[in-house]
Amino acid sequence: MFENMFQGKKILLRAPVLADADGYFALPEGMNTASQRAGDRVHFPVGADQRKTRLEEMVKQDPMGDSYFLLMQTPEGEVVGNINTHSISRFSGNFSYGIGVVPDHWGKGYASEALQLLLHFYFSELGFQKCNGHAYAFNENSIRLHERFGFVLEGRIRREHYAGGQYWDVLHFGITREEFWDKYGK
Repeated sequence: MFENMFQGKKILLRAPVLADADGYFALPEGMNTASQRAGDRVHFPVGADQRKTRLEEMVKQDPMGDSYFLLMQTPEGEVVGNINTHSISRFSGNFSYGIGVVPDHWGKGYASEALQLLLHFYFSELGFQKCNGHAYAFNENSIRLHERFGFVLEGRIRREHYAGGQYWDVLHFGITREEFWDKYGK
């Protein structure tokens, strides 16, 4: 039997499908200011047609590409968040990631498991050697996630991000393939 390397104990990482337009992509979290700010910034309201257009583009993503957007789905079928890769450098073997969990599901270990599944795939199957992440200084949940997971704080860019009427530092984290394997095994 084949093991599904995108399946953990708590979640399955899967590609988005058009049916998600009425599910995950229609969730009110899209209008949750605190949730948006933690991700990057507060956005103008987006209508159903715009969400559908964005989802249609995501559904077309190249499964052989390095940059990818995945949904986190529980065994019961509920989508509780997403994780994506970006800023890919095949030359230096590193990439960055972003993650978002629906606020009602914070603190349940979904982000950690999604990150573990993603890094295992990128390190063992795609040959990358380092993952980079960042957190805004006000986002204590993100900072704790990176620290607990095993990321190393590599730097702080002062007053790099504007949110909620003030400037915030951006903390840059990294984890190498060897650091990941030491903590989570090959």
